[in-house]
Amino acid sequence: MAYSVQFLPNPARKPEGLGDGGIEQFRGKPHVSCARETGQNSNDAGSKDGDKPVVMKFNLHHIDRDDLPFADELHKACKHCLADSEDKAKRMDNDPEEDRTVQFFRRAVKETGEEAISVLEIADFNTTGLTGPMDDSESVFNSLVKADGVNNKRSDDSGGAFGIGKKAAFATSNVQTVLYSTLTEDPQGSELFGIQARLQLLSHEREAEPFRAEGYWGNPNFAPITDPAGLPDWMVRKERGTSLFVVCFPAQKNWARKMEISILTNFTTAIFRGKMEFEIDDGGITINKATLSQRLGSSDMDEIAKDVGLTEQLGYARHILKCLSSGETQKFTFEVEGYGEADLRILVEPELPRHILMVRNGMYITNHLRGFDQPLVHFAQTREFVAILEPAGSEGGRKFGALLKRLENPEHNAFEPSRIISDEEQGRVETSIQQLVRAAREKIKEAAKVETSDSDDIDELAHLFAAEAGDEDTTSSGESDPERFTYGQAKTKTRKMPNIQIDPEGGDLGGSGDKDKTTEKEGGGGQGKGSGTGTGGEGTGSPRKPIQLAATRICDITTGGTYVHELHFTPEGTGPAEITVAASGLTTASELQVAKVGLGQIEKGKIRLELEAGKRVSICFNLAESFHGPMELSAMTISETVKSAS
Repeated sequence: MAYSVQFLPNPARKPEGLGDGGIEQFRGKPHVSCARETGQNSNDAGSKDGDKPVVMKFNLHHIDRDDLPFADELHKACKHCLADSEDKAKRMDNDPEEDRTVQFFRRAVKETGEEAISVLEIADFNTTGLTGPMDDSESVFNSLVKADGVNNKRSDDSGGAFGIGKKAAFATSNVQTVLYSTLTEDPQGSELFGIQARLQLLSHEREAEPFRAEGYWGNPNFAPITDPAGLPDWMVRKERGTSLFVVCFPAQKNWARKMEISILTNFTTAIFRGKMEFEIDDGGITINKATLSQRLGSSDMDEIAKDVGLTEQLGYARHILKCLSSGETQKFTFEVEGYGEADLRILVEPELPRHILMVRNGMYITNHLRGFDQPLVHFAQTREFVAILEPAGSEGGRKFGALLKRLENPEHNAFEPSRIISDEEQGRVETSIQQLVRAAREKIKEAAKVETSDSDDIDELAHLFAAEAGDEDTTSSGESDPERFTYGQAKTKTRKMPNIQIDPEGGDLGGSGDKDKTTEKEGGGGQGKGSGTGTGGEGTGSPRKPIQLAATRICDITTGGTYVHELHFTPEGTGPAEITVAASGLTTASELQVAKVGLGQIEKGKIRLELEAGKRVSICFNLAESFHGPMELSAMTISETVKSAS
């Protein structure tokens, strides 16, 4: 039978451009998004016995044009779309050389006309495949290939919740075309094969007949192919599972490493527990429980993370692994009122970020619950720790996982109560989550509390006490003579402040990202106005210097109103300045993000305003996340015009 490409008819002549919302949201980080979303889909499709890990393989092929059955039709469709986009640019008086759509289809026509076409295969093993029947509109196969915004996954606590993530693969295709091939079984246990390609191009006309942007390669009437006979061998699944082929994949430098870091930062928990394994670039990169620590700790991973904007997530992945693998980790189980059970794991150890990290279905999601007004960071007066909060490994945990799935946003980086439709249930959910977080915070404070004794060295009070003297006389027994003991100034240790370096010749140098130490500022490298030589700090500009603040005071506002906190200080310099608010700790100060101020402006969570030496300043402010512990202030100049008080 002759298979063909068919586009949906468009009798209404509805214009459809390249800006498909589902695809565009993944355009910024296509490789990272593709690895995450396809990984989640395969994780959800794990085989029923569950005794083998889901295995995923990402391999790049260069397919002879003659071995891609729909290459000619795809090329022809791209030429029609190019002609329509050029005509539109001319009508709109747009320069074709700057028109995004024209440029997209010029590239598409070129690539689909070449002798070899690059295709990325993403294949999973030890999975159920895309279950049918293939002609059932509600089957998993049709949900993945054809449906938009529909989730037909059978498990209530599965990874995907919106049916949007499948569009991530289209964002990595230079022709927005993806081919799906699967081998599964029917209800009677017999093997069932299915294959179909989806094209997402541009509404266009052919021979004066209008068509929509959406097209399919397969059997007539937009049906999939169910008989592999006569198909090229490379596109036919021979083992149970699914292969997804991204047509005209842009094989950019480091594509494999970008997908690797996405996998490492998203699926740390699933990999550690032996639930998932990955191979990339024909086995050049292997990720499993045995290699996880080595891959996460490799020396060049920080550079890859910086390149794709995952520095913070890389730090969290390292902390998650440390928490899961340490013999010192404590585990607690909480009841989530009305919604099952949650597990909390706490590791107390130096140089950890004092954060709670939330995981669902083996995938890291977030370190905040802003929608519930429950901070998962900023634990003052505790030792350094990291904690993992996730559904428990029980039936109650499945119930809590199902709730989190309903709360999760399409980007998989937040839980939001507004996604519950019923106002009444939304209120119940908010109460249950808030109670859970409060219980978790109390358990953390108990587990990570600062132990004190009569012999503790209290640096904050050291200036009130005398230090031991040097060169004093001793008695014959070697003890100091109390009548000749000389008292001197107390010795103090410098308490660590937020990891910010200052270049005397330039601006901010940014924080230095330690291998196993991540804070909210870690690995950052800001782009200040300085010409510093550290990580970040590009450009030239005036030197930045600290401004001394006298008589500082920060307190909560208890009379109600718009603001929650207020601060007071007297600066010892004059000019534009940047004020940082930080949570006080015994050893470190963790920066807090300011969200609203009654005086000045906010720039990246800091307060910017004009100071006058000796003039008292009072500012009301709110933080991005609720915090009511001890706070402290620091100030930096933001121009060379600042003058010290004479």
